[in-house]
Amino acid sequence: MVSEKIQAIRKHNGYSQEELARQLGVSFPTVNAWERGKSNPYPRHKKAIDDLYKVVLGETETDVILIVEDDESSALVLADYCSMALEEYETVTVTSGYDAILQIGVLKPKLILLDIMMPEIDGLKVFEKIKEMDVFKDTRIIFVTAATDEEILEKARNSGAFALLQKPVKRDEIINLLKLAVETRA
Repeated sequence: MVSEKIQAIRKHNGYSQEELARQLGVSFPTVNAWERGKSNPYPRHKKAIDDLYKVVLGETETDVILIVEDDESSALVLADYCSMALEEYETVTVTSGYDAILQIGVLKPKLILLDIMMPEIDGLKVFEKIKEMDVFKDTRIIFVTAATDEEILEKARNSGAFALLQKPVKRDEIINLLKLAVETRA
């Protein structure tokens, strides 16, 4: 069943195995083995596959938090915090700004945690692209960054994003901020 879901996700989104592997935070050979039925994903990867498959079926009834983070361990920590704060929300992680831009139209997230320093397209450019789309004008975006360059931090502060958090993120701080973002969402 996992292999069929992966094939449907790839067909629906036009992904190669490499692109899906990047989105799931695993290697290309891992996705290849799953798709060929040679191995099974860990529970967290199975959940991510199931969540993406729900999008293919049009069954995303829950609200979505999109985490845009190129560091796998940071993404896992953020996903755990999101689950603690907003357990009724579905959490989807992508590993690049490019993937975020591709996925927001499909996922229609209510809340986005956006890393600033990423390869290809940085978080500030992703933010600008998102804000150009009228349908996302009420989407709360929280920058999460390890950046220390004051010029970058100032751009993020003045961007119109809901908040800016610096890594390492404190659990209570982000949980309270996530709840506030949902409560005050227009």
